[in-house]
Amino acid sequence: TLTQEGKKVYSLGVRHSNAAQALVVDLSKEVPDLSGYKFDEVYHLAGLAHRTPRNQEEKELFDSVNHLGTKRLLQSLEKTELPQTGVLFLSSVAVYGLETGEGICEDHPRNAEDAYGKSKRLAEDALVRWAEEKKVNYSIVRAPLIAGPNPPGNLGALIRGLKSGKYLRIGGGLAKRSIVAVDEMVRFLPTVLREGGVFHLTDGEHPRLRDLEEQISSQIGRSEPLNLAMPIAFSLAKIFDFVQLLTNRPMPFDSQRFGKMTQSLTFDDSLARERLNWSSNSILKRMDWVLSES
Repeated sequence: TLTQEGKKVYSLGVRHSNAAQALVVDLSKEVPDLSGYKFDEVYHLAGLAHRTPRNQEEKELFDSVNHLGTKRLLQSLEKTELPQTGVLFLSSVAVYGLETGEGICEDHPRNAEDAYGKSKRLAEDALVRWAEEKKVNYSIVRAPLIAGPNPPGNLGALIRGLKSGKYLRIGGGLAKRSIVAVDEMVRFLPTVLREGGVFHLTDGEHPRLRDLEEQISSQIGRSEPLNLAMPIAFSLAKIFDFVQLLTNRPMPFDSQRFGKMTQSLTFDDSLARERLNWSSNSILKRMDWVLSES
């Protein structure tokens, strides 16, 4: 989108990218030297996610990448002409620290204490303090579940489970989840940056797990998964919790996954729709695209 607008785009990350100007830097360990550069817009999309820390060292890695990495990026921007349009940070709805809830708005208290959610919460705080001190416009997008080809995280696990035939629906699959298509979200980020503020972006439909299961199963030519009764699933989760505690190894099913499969968690994006004219397609109607490289 930015290159199509005729803008010169630089990328900064731990690996070379396809961008014409690629700066290779590990923000978890070092402050990049950006002296001599000038940026109108900065999009901070780097982060560590989709893993459960098993020890203190892995917990600290979330802080090093997501929180301290953000502070290092902001520190490096002080060696340049400050961005005229502003800085956008891709955060997460995990900052709220919620396991369940519906229609949650951007002004909901951020109480995350888990390693990932807390690191994103502290990164947001660092950006707000820095931007207010430097008088730079800032924007924060708190993303829900992100969908796209070959998705990581829970959506990827759902697709793999259905493809393998080793997936069971729990409690009728009635839990709802907010979700957003990665391509639609990315195309909209410049609009969010220029407005400033904190926003949720979702597809507006908040599909049930059952709806996702049905669409994926139909696309891959498999029958819908069998349903596992809630009491049985709950008991299995407790057994796997015990095994996980004894072995210190992640299990394919536990109480945390049970909760995610049985409790709704949705977020209200009406602020972006009303103020920024955000609109999106139902992810259920784009499942062929999601599965195109899975």
